Amino acid sequence: MMNMLQVKHYHASVLLIDEDPQSTIFLQSVPERTMADHFDIAHAGTLRDAKQHLGAQAVDIILLDLYLPDSSGLDTLRALIQLQLNIPIVIYSHRENLELAMETMREGADDFLSKSNIDERTLVRTLRFTLERHQLQSDLQSKVDKLSSGRHRLRHMLENLADAILVISDEGKIQFVNQAAEALFHRNRDELIGQHFGFPVIYDAMIEINIVAPNLSITFAEMRAVKFELEDSPCVVASLRDISELRNSYAALQESSGRIRGIFENVNNGIVTIDERGIVKTINPAAELMFGYTALEIIGKNVSRLVGGADSDKHDAWISAYIDSGERKIIGKKSRELSGLRKSGENFPIELSVSEMQLGEIREFVGVIVDITDRKETQNQLFQSQKMEAVGQLTGGIAHDFNNILGVVLGNMELLYESLPDDEEIKAYVDRAMEAIMLGAGLTKQLLAFSRRQELEPKVLDVNKLVMEMDKMLRLTLGEAVEIKTELGDNIDLIKADPSQLESMILNLSINSRDAMNGIGHLLIETSNEDLDSDYVELHPYANTGPHVCISVTDTGTGMPEDVLAKIFQPFFTTKAEGKGTGLGLSMVFGFVKQSGGHIDVSSEMGYGTRIRIYLPACDEVGAAIDSEKNELWSPHLGRGKTVLLVEDEKLLRETTTLMLKEQGYTVLSADDGPSALELLLDSPRVDLLFTDMVLPGGITGHELALKVLEFLPELPVLLSSGYSRDTIRGGRLFSFLQKPYTDQELYLAIGELLDTKGKRGIEHVQVS
Repeated sequence: MMNMLQVKHYHASVLLIDEDPQSTIFLQSVPERTMADHFDIAHAGTLRDAKQHLGAQAVDIILLDLYLPDSSGLDTLRALIQLQLNIPIVIYSHRENLELAMETMREGADDFLSKSNIDERTLVRTLRFTLERHQLQSDLQSKVDKLSSGRHRLRHMLENLADAILVISDEGKIQFVNQAAEALFHRNRDELIGQHFGFPVIYDAMIEINIVAPNLSITFAEMRAVKFELEDSPCVVASLRDISELRNSYAALQESSGRIRGIFENVNNGIVTIDERGIVKTINPAAELMFGYTALEIIGKNVSRLVGGADSDKHDAWISAYIDSGERKIIGKKSRELSGLRKSGENFPIELSVSEMQLGEIREFVGVIVDITDRKETQNQLFQSQKMEAVGQLTGGIAHDFNNILGVVLGNMELLYESLPDDEEIKAYVDRAMEAIMLGAGLTKQLLAFSRRQELEPKVLDVNKLVMEMDKMLRLTLGEAVEIKTELGDNIDLIKADPSQLESMILNLSINSRDAMNGIGHLLIETSNEDLDSDYVELHPYANTGPHVCISVTDTGTGMPEDVLAKIFQPFFTTKAEGKGTGLGLSMVFGFVKQSGGHIDVSSEMGYGTRIRIYLPACDEVGAAIDSEKNELWSPHLGRGKTVLLVEDEKLLRETTTLMLKEQGYTVLSADDGPSALELLLDSPRVDLLFTDMVLPGGITGHELALKVLEFLPELPVLLSSGYSRDTIRGGRLFSFLQKPYTDQELYLAIGELLDTKGKRGIEHVQVS
């Protein structure tokens, strides 16, 4: 390989390839005379030797005789050129032939010398010029190669760019496009090159253009154009990027952002975002309304001003603890109940859930706030209702057991009365005792009213008519200092209720109002049709949806504090002085309303009075529902020849009732539970009536016993009795019923009516296998 040197400064190695010894002698003698500082001559006599030399040593120039022992003519030149050594070759021939010289030059030789006409000066000049020319050609080729390589790399880079690249001439014609440009314009480069660009060119600025494809689809692109010099010609290089997906994503982001903003602005729950210092960053309209602040008033302020009670001082500490140690008091946990603080200074219950949000390097916290004032009120009402239900069950149980005791006392007193001598003073003692017993029975009825287990006799009623008929009685009862006003609605619906209980309810409420006004004030009684919807029922547990008649009693009394308001329906609770009230009036009202399928709502404010609304279901029936008139008492001693199976677990009451029935001539079989009663029926030859208490031991209730008996004695009269009301008996209305405590006359009447209805014949026992 050539050493890339300057001839006049460095030695050049010359390889002479020639079999002629004279040529070798001539050339080797030249350096001794003229070129000692410029050339070193080496000799090869054959093409084979030349190749070995070229493979072993560096050579700067070759002097070649075309005719060698192992090669001849142009083939010799071609053989060296095929080695691709990039060494200049000068033909050194004894033949002076211009045609041969031209042929060798076409094949790749650098010059041609004739041995016959060569002298020292010509030889030196030819070698020097050939070396210098070759050096210049090599330098030029290197630069061309570098330029070509640079262009290739540039083209390769442009072709593989993701952005579309177009080179546009000064006249606006497209000169170059890369593959990305073909894809962007949906055309190949043959269709694009030479065409007018057609878009405005704004240098060093980003603009958006719309590219219409052959199929008329539109691609949105972002373009930047710069001036450029290409081979001394001015041009424009345009870089384009497809932003259709980005644009669609942006539109989707805008839509999503708008949707989120819409949710943020319109959601019913309050939303507040704060930074790590607890400073409010955003607040939605629901939170503004909830706390009473505008966004301008609260943004930039510490969120602790929205937190009330003991939690106010803890809030910042919770955030700091979370940031410092990751300790979670409320962040990222389930919702927590706190006390909110309105701008007005009012504390109210809220439910708060907080989540963390990372916006780049900024950390914020999002709080979702629910005002649970209504929920708390509903929970309190539900708790109150459940408490009243529990108290009702307790009082109902007490009344039931007390009725059994009264039944024993009452029955024995009546038996005693019948056996007393004709002594008015002694009988007066018994009369007073029986009067006290009846007062006790009235007390149990009030307890049962509260527990909604008293016996009602409902009728279809016109409420307006009932209120008008009570007007005179109310005025006499309340006194002249109480001004009574009634506002009765038009076309008031009918209701189905016990009229006497309804009158007692209105009277009780009016008397309570009079006492709350200390006998002086205004009392307003109103009636209206109300349709209770699901929203109302959600806030008032145990109310039912649908049309109702509302009876409202409003006074101008002292009102009630919340602690009193929570207890007014509890039995025996009263705010009146000792001896002024039993505390059963409002509890009876409560029980009657609930048992009638209604709902009661009380609102009161200290110093402004109380308003009680009674909602009773509307009824579309016409006329009286139940005729409560009693038949004439059953004549005594008509029980002779009749057998009654008495089932009662209370021993004293069972014995007393047995005596009462025997007094009237009845034969009495008695049992203390259901299984024993069934055995008596199997053993007894004749039974005319089954008289059973409802609550029995032994696993069989009185109702279940009656159903079992009727399976094999389907025509046997059945009389059920209980300290509870008939309404507590599932399916109990299929049988006759006698409420405890009962007098002897009530007992005789009930049994006599049944035996008369079924006929005066006995029903023979039929044994079932």
